[in-house]
Amino acid sequence: MVRQRKNLADQIAEDLEKAILNDRYRPGDRLPSVENLAEEMGIGRSTLREALRVLQARGQIEIVHGSGTFVRKDRITQPSGELISFTDIVRERGQRPTSVILRKEVDTATEKIASKLLIDAGKPVNVLKRLRLADDYPIAVETSFSAYERFPDLFEHPWLPDTSLYEVFIKNYRVYPHYSEHTIRAVRAGRVTSQLLQVGPKSPLLLVEFVTFDEAGTPLEAGRSWYSSDRFEYRVTVKAHRR
Repeated sequence: MVRQRKNLADQIAEDLEKAILNDRYRPGDRLPSVENLAEEMGIGRSTLREALRVLQARGQIEIVHGSGTFVRKDRITQPSGELISFTDIVRERGQRPTSVILRKEVDTATEKIASKLLIDAGKPVNVLKRLRLADDYPIAVETSFSAYERFPDLFEHPWLPDTSLYEVFIKNYRVYPHYSEHTIRAVRAGRVTSQLLQVGPKSPLLLVEFVTFDEAGTPLEAGRSWYSSDRFEYRVTVKAHRR
């Protein structure tokens, strides 16, 4: 009896997979609720849930707690060797980048942040924390710190949902980001971050700690970003070491 249920769930998963491949459900689309979809397909809810778990394991759908089940989009890729803002990466994919500002204020620099920005601890810094989205789909939670003395009145400029921090640096301060150093490691989502990114508690995330420099090698900003590992990836080019 258990074997029959498993076979039925596999068949339902194949039917849903064909519907996705045939563009009945497109990337980013939300599937009907379990109740409605089970009724539409004439099967039990438990069988449908098992089929959805099969598709989730294959990486074709994403079950977002509290929001529903979605056809998974391709991951947003950050290429190595090129300094490009999140805004431009998303635009190049033909998607709409937006941000929700979670924190925007002037604070005092901790010793850790001061050492990254090469300023004295206790000096004023601009703190910008945002939820970054692509086509209204949450991708990352990002916190950026910059020296207030170098970028005074940063938050007096208009901040729209699609405002790029790099563009503000360039247009309003004539400061050009030149290169950035990133440290990447795997972490688990905390309670607040999981809610913002709409992932399950303790889901795997990519934590990227970064410092961005101008052409003279002076730090412009330092910060950290938490990316959903299902929606974002780094592509790194590694060259052979010549002796």
